[in-house]
Amino acid sequence: MKRSFILLSIILVAASAQAQEQTSFGMNIHMITPQGAFRQEIDRLGIGIQFAGSYRFSGTPFALGGEFAFHNYGVDSRDERFSTTIPDLKVRVENSYNQLAFLLLGRAEPIQTGTFRPYLEALWGGNYFFTETSIRNRFSSDDEPIARDTNIDDWAMTWGGAAGMQLLVHETTSEVFNGPGEEMKTVPTKIFVNIGARYMLGNEATYLKKGSVRVNNGQVTYDTSRSKTDMMIIQLGMTVKF
Repeated sequence: MKRSFILLSIILVAASAQAQEQTSFGMNIHMITPQGAFRQEIDRLGIGIQFAGSYRFSGTPFALGGEFAFHNYGVDSRDERFSTTIPDLKVRVENSYNQLAFLLLGRAEPIQTGTFRPYLEALWGGNYFFTETSIRNRFSSDDEPIARDTNIDDWAMTWGGAAGMQLLVHETTSEVFNGPGEEMKTVPTKIFVNIGARYMLGNEATYLKKGSVRVNNGQVTYDTSRSKTDMMIIQLGMTVKF
């Protein structure tokens, strides 16, 4: 058993040494399914976008990096008079239920050549849950909000693991300057489709969910929830390596 493990490690390192790409940047669409107590509070899918970057250590299958993601769990909207002194002007009021994720990642990429590149990841960081109210023009939703404010927010630590596959779809090369007195260096650039899944455990947080901001007779009530924040995430996107 020990000999097999040593042999496998040698093969992984040797395969990695043949590859040149060390830096990668990616963008993925996230589909979030709350789990456990979090799902009892938010029984709906979330949607989001993620940006990630990593650096693979030369001669090894291991990389370190970080990522930033924005997730949304729903939006409530209603039309209200702009003020009691301007009753003939109405605006669109929106309550948006959001999450920001800031994560560090460690990745193992055992295969560094070929079309299919499987990987495993370990992730650790924090989630910032916040509900934001904004005022917009009723018929121009793409404009910047007239005003906005955060109603409820909270932080929670999160950690978990991921597995996925990258599929090579395009490859090119470019010449870059390698320093004074040296020849130009040829750098391969490869574009991959990324498909993956991750399961994230999360500490307790206080948050709002769709429908939990209530306005009656000019008074607002927040129906807050508090639970652990476990979630499963399916991701699909593109990764560039060079």
